[in-house]
Formats: sequence, C-alpha cells, structure tokens
Amino acid sequence: MIGHLEPGSRALPGWLFGDPLGCRIVSAARAYGETLSFLQVWQQEESGLVLALLDQTLLLVQKPGTVLSSRQKQELKAFISFSAAKTALCSRNLEELFSAGEKRTGQIMDGRRQSILSIGKGNRSLAEFEEKQEWKIPQLYELLKTCESPRFRVPPFEPFYLDFSHRMRHESARAAVLFCGDRMAAAAFSTAYTDEMGILTVAAVAPEYRGLGLGKQVVYTLCRMLPSQNICVYRDKEENQRFYASLGFRDREPFTEVLL
Repeated sequence: MIGHLEPGSRALPGWLFGDPLGCRIVSAARAYGETLSFLQVWQQEESGLVLALLDQTLLLVQKPGTVLSSRQKQELKAFISFSAAKTALCSRNLEELFSAGEKRTGQIMDGRRQSILSIGKGNRSLAEFEEKQEWKIPQLYELLKTCESPRFRVPPFEPFYLDFSHRMRHESARAAVLFCGDRMAAAAFSTAYTDEMGILTVAAVAPEYRGLGLGKQVVYTLCRMLPSQNICVYRDKEENQRFYASLGFRDREPFTEVLL
C-alpha cells in the first residue's frame, strides 16, 4: 500500500536526509514548510520506498538495504502511471519501473566535505577576481545563460527567480560567486542540503574566463559554506568526470532521468 506523508521535514523518514535524492525532498520541505503546494510525498509501506512529486518531477528514493518484490514493483508502476509528473528521477536500479519515455543516464559523484576542502587548500586565487557577498539573482541568471548548451538548459527566469530567492531567504540555498569588475565570472550554488548531504546544483564559469581555475575556486568556497558532511553532484554520462574527480569527488551510483 502507498500512503501519503505530510511534507513537513519532521514527518519524513530519517534516512532521506543523507541520500542524494532524499535530501532534495527534505530541503524543499524545509524551505517551504508544510503548506508547500507543489510538493506531495508518499511512501510504500512494505518496502519503505518514498515517492515525491516536486513541481512536476517525480523523485523515487529506495530505502537502503531493501529489495523490491514483483508485487511491489507492479504497485509502483500503477501509481506512476496515474501521476501528473512530466519527468522522473531515480537511481538506475529503479528505471525498470518506467516502460516508456526517453531516458537520460548519468552518475552521482560524492565526497567527504573535509576531504574536498583539504584537496582545495592549495588552490590559487587570482587577484583580478573578487568574491562578493552582495549580488543580484539576475546577474547569476545571466551567467547561467552564457553557459547554456543542449545538455544544460536554464529554466525560465521567473520560476528560477522565485524559487531561488525564496530558498536564499529561508537559508535553504547557498551560493559562492566570483566577479571580474562588475561582471559575475563564475558561480557555484546548492539548492538542496542537510547536515548529512549537500548537492552541488550548478558550477558555472563564463566562457571567456574558463581555464583559469575559477570553477574549482567557487566549488571549494561553496563547500566551505555548506554544513553537510558529504557533498554530491549529478553529472551527465561521460561529462566532467575529470573535473569533479580532481576536486575529490568519486562515483557513488548511476541515476536515470525519464521524460514521461
């Protein structure tokens, strides 16, 4: 049986807090509270698997150490078919629950925060680039648009601005930025973190400033800002593996994104 859970973080299973997918659910619940209208959370009672519909994306998070029976899989498939989700995100071992839809695979990499910071101790700061505490979200958005590619699509400005500004106000998002004069040259930010796990949501460097080590610098700065014991990143298959490995990240598990 699949039952509804209250979206407040205190009602969520504790094992979600340290899971790369689960901390997305916990962070959304913390940022928006129990009145969050676009977060719905359910749990399959027998397996403990958690499903969350977050702004038309269905997240599936399997409880560690559990194996789904054929009956439980059939129940989940039926539930998914009636969801209003446009996309789904899950670990690779759950992709069999989706018989249709275009699938994109990638790798979750993670590392201990202290290990990442120790590797970054020797990272050289460039004099012409300045870390700033005061900056505006449109400047960040402009930087992201310069980095857009077929594999990295920036959402429309209004929903991005509303969600990011809300999370920043409620201390559920953190960002590290570097400026060259009045222009934002590089940024790294997290919009999902707990004390146990934090997600490096985006690391971006303007094309004309690449190759100078700014990407590493903003990632290390962000890791210092996060309280999380572990930091993880979602990367597309065969993309940026060397960059994140040089920062101290290691492969954790593959994931699948499904267009429903």
